[in-house]
Amino acid sequence: MELDETMLEEMRKTILPEIKAAAEDALRAHSAAERPGGENFSDNWVLGCACWRILFNRLNTRLEKHSFFKKKVSRNVMEISCPNGDELFAFYVYRVNDDLRIPRGAKSIKVYLEQQLWLSDEIKSSALAQSSGVNIIGYDISIESGLGNITLDRLCASGKNKFESVPLYDFSTPEQMPDSMTKQSEKIAASIVSSTPEEISKPAVNMDNAEEHAKKFNG
Repeated sequence: MELDETMLEEMRKTILPEIKAAAEDALRAHSAAERPGGENFSDNWVLGCACWRILFNRLNTRLEKHSFFKKKVSRNVMEISCPNGDELFAFYVYRVNDDLRIPRGAKSIKVYLEQQLWLSDEIKSSALAQSSGVNIIGYDISIESGLGNITLDRLCASGKNKFESVPLYDFSTPEQMPDSMTKQSEKIAASIVSSTPEEISKPAVNMDNAEEHAKKFNG
C-alpha cells in the first residue's frame, strides 16, 4: 500500500499531538493519585481507560469540521478518514501491545475482521477481499515505560481470535518523540493494559451483512 506523504504529514500534525497530549494527561492523573507514603491504587487498567477517554474526547473535538480529516462516531467507536493521494483512507486509533501491535480492545473491529473469514468464495477471490483488514494508528503505553511507539499498521484476522498486524509506517523517530515526553515517562506513568470501554461498545457498523462491510472497508 502506497502512503501519500501529505497524508502522513497531516497525521503528524493533527493525530500524533493528540495521542501525546492524552498520554501526558493520563500520566499526570496517575501521579496525582499517589497517596502519602507512596501508595497508588490507580493501576494500568484505570489509567488506560482514562487515557483512552481523554484521547477520544480530544479527537472528537479537534476533528470537528476539520479540513483534512473526517470522523464518524457510533457508540464510542471513531472511524477517521482522509485523502491518500486520489484514494480514501480510513483508520482507527487504538492502544496496542508494544511488540505485536495488536489492539488491546477494539472488539467491534475484531468481530468485523473475523466475519471476513466467512465470506463467500466469490467475495474472497475479489480485489476487495484481497485488501481485507483495517488500518490502525497504534500507540503503546505502560506504567513502566510511559508512551512508547506510534505506528500505522494494517490489522487482519488470521483465525478465530487470531490477528496479525502488518506494519505500514513508524512515526516514532526521535524527531517525532520529543525529549519532554521521555522525561515525563520516567517520572510518572500511565497504561491501557486490559480491555478499554471500546470493548463493550457496539460496532460502528451493522455486522449483519459481512459482504457489504467488506465493500465499505475495502472499496
